Amino acid sequence: MKVAVLHDYLNQFGGAERVLLVILKIFPEADIYTLLYDKEKTFGFFEGRKIYTSILDIGTVKKHHRMFIPLLPLISELFRGREKYDLVISSTAGYAKGFSVEGKYHISYCHSPLRYAWEIDYLKNLPFSPRVMSRDILYPIARRLKEWDKKASEKVNLFIANSRFIAGKISAYYKRDSEVIYPSVNPVFFREKVKPEEFYLMVGRLIYY
Repeated sequence: MKVAVLHDYLNQFGGAERVLLVILKIFPEADIYTLLYDKEKTFGFFEGRKIYTSILDIGTVKKHHRMFIPLLPLISELFRGREKYDLVISSTAGYAKGFSVEGKYHISYCHSPLRYAWEIDYLKNLPFSPRVMSRDILYPIARRLKEWDKKASEKVNLFIANSRFIAGKISAYYKRDSEVIYPSVNPVFFREKVKPEEFYLMVGRLIYY
């Protein structure tokens, strides 16, 4: 069975990339499609795999890809598969489900619907987006992204949400049902046993969302 796995960006190593590694354990021969790839920032975890990247994966462009957010829907649609696949799996919080990679069946593991489209505060807090930027600029960008994201969601046969919270967003934004499959957990990380009522622990990067 020919499998393609689509992932938004491979220029960091966070939770989504750890989920991607688990998917690739299930489908080790899968082709990977991603808008851009940085071997060092992903610590070589994807080295040796067949990775196809987009026109964003060049020079300084890859370091400033968020500046191209209004163009990413078009870039994603122009990013075409090298062949037809039996199964396409997108691991995405944005654009990967909209890549032009053909498959008989498309499963999307959704970390979040496209934040810049549905929750405009994310556009306001981009590094290149000054606070003085008016609604006349931000809202048309968000509206265009929203239209594209909704259309891209229609390519998906089955949505898998990473939580009930994201399942609720999929239902609200895409009008689609989804199955909830939580990301895997590495039990070695949790070295100390504590009583559940003592405190809550949240581990994540200190970025806006």
